[in-house]
Amino acid sequence: MRANNLAFNTQRINRLTGKINLILRPDALSSLSLAANKIKINDYSIDKIDLNISEQTSIHPDDFLTSINISSSKQHAMNVSLSMPKTINTENYFSQPLVAKINIAFPNLDDFKNYFPILKNPQGTIKGSLDITGTLDNPKASGTINLLNASTSIPKLGITLKNINFQILGNQTKLLTYTGSLTSNKGTAKIIGKTDLADDNFTSSLTVQGSNIEALNLTGYKINITPDLSLDFANKNLSIKGTLTIPEGKINPKDFSDTMTLPSETVFVGQPQPSATSVLAGMPNLDVDVILSDKIKIRYQNLHTVLSGKIHVSKSHGTPPTAVGELYTIKGNYKAYGQTLTIQNGRLIFTGGEINNPGLNITAGRDIRTIQLQSEAFAGTQIINVGVRVLGTLNNPVINLFSNPSTLDNPDILSYLILGVPSSQAQGQKTQLLLAVASSMNIGGQGPSKLGKMTSSLQKSLGLTELNVESVQTIDPTTGGIAQTSSVVVGKQLTKKLYVHSSIGIFDHVPVFNLRYQLSKHWSVQSETSKIDSGGDLLYSIERE
Repeated sequence: MRANNLAFNTQRINRLTGKINLILRPDALSSLSLAANKIKINDYSIDKIDLNISEQTSIHPDDFLTSINISSSKQHAMNVSLSMPKTINTENYFSQPLVAKINIAFPNLDDFKNYFPILKNPQGTIKGSLDITGTLDNPKASGTINLLNASTSIPKLGITLKNINFQILGNQTKLLTYTGSLTSNKGTAKIIGKTDLADDNFTSSLTVQGSNIEALNLTGYKINITPDLSLDFANKNLSIKGTLTIPEGKINPKDFSDTMTLPSETVFVGQPQPSATSVLAGMPNLDVDVILSDKIKIRYQNLHTVLSGKIHVSKSHGTPPTAVGELYTIKGNYKAYGQTLTIQNGRLIFTGGEINNPGLNITAGRDIRTIQLQSEAFAGTQIINVGVRVLGTLNNPVINLFSNPSTLDNPDILSYLILGVPSSQAQGQKTQLLLAVASSMNIGGQGPSKLGKMTSSLQKSLGLTELNVESVQTIDPTTGGIAQTSSVVVGKQLTKKLYVHSSIGIFDHVPVFNLRYQLSKHWSVQSETSKIDSGGDLLYSIERE
């Protein structure tokens, strides 16, 4: 048989070939061979399968003896010897006595990479034997299966697991017990567990203990863990309890500051919109203490610090995880606008709410030495501390400025923070830079003006329609290239139909004068003049909900 592009619901097989050789007489050898590639089962993919099965049945004075051999890629994998009585009770077929022996031997695990694409270069040996007695409707099995001296790499995590040894032991009470161990870099882990096959829900328990196990080793992320966890599976629910300690970690992610991203409120029509809450709600039930040592180093863009602390993570069925505890920074600094701010206090506070929205208590600042004058004479120096304080929550942070002594107003604090001088000494380009910083910081939280209280009074007193700092795109006619710069923007609605708008780049000092006149409800004409070029546009606009 041959088939291409097979599909059923979400299952896919790109190509399937096979051969069946069935001979219905005693002692004849029947066989089945199947080969398939690019198999997709829901979200799970298998590169290829190569399976060969042969079967031979012999008739003896008292029973039938069937021998089945299963191999993959021409390697012997499994042999099954099955004995059943020669006379079959057709009235109660499933009460027939059963005697079977299964021998398993995988001398090489290389084929497993086809079934588990997450693994790379799996090595090791699987050996085992099972004895099955009882009846067809109540089989009883005993035996062992061993995974010996195995190793494999997991590229998605950047780790290599070695010295993997795992044993499954079964007895006729239908209780499976298993033990195992492995190493990851310099860390070791031990696993002990059991499964009750007599229970229809296959109730299981597992303990995982280890020390300094390398769990993640990718560019920008290196995490070691020390687990002391118990996993319980009952009534189709998985619960995890215990302690997870992170003794070492380095977090230095790629800088995405120049990457264009869509705003969070963007909606793709016709597609489901998964939320962080719904994703977290699908996790196992949790009752875990997460402990961070003082060796968790974070370096992201201009932030350099060490994170430590402890939180208790809880989660019940169908709800997102919550946390109680605190994570805090040890030392550290943040570089902004050419200045290095010392992190004086950095705390993520979890009070029982959702884990992805902790409370914030963060302060970062710098010391400034100022000259004191008395009657216009030098009277010594004073060190003042100015900085930024972030409160609120991760989803709704509130940014404020502070100073010590507390007599400084916000413009002076921001000027000292960025320029090292009071606002009265900030002129020209420096003033424009302060406006840009104030806009980006959104001091005091959300407000009707991007510049908040620091510029709203100025905007009102001048009678301006617009006073802002925004990103402006310009086209260079000599090169055809598009340049993007931050500009101070001033706008005024002169009449109902006439609007004037002027901007000057904070860093490139290119002034642009723009005039727009509304011809009708949908049509307007616009002119733009700068030292680079001049031009005009005829605009058509339409608004709809």
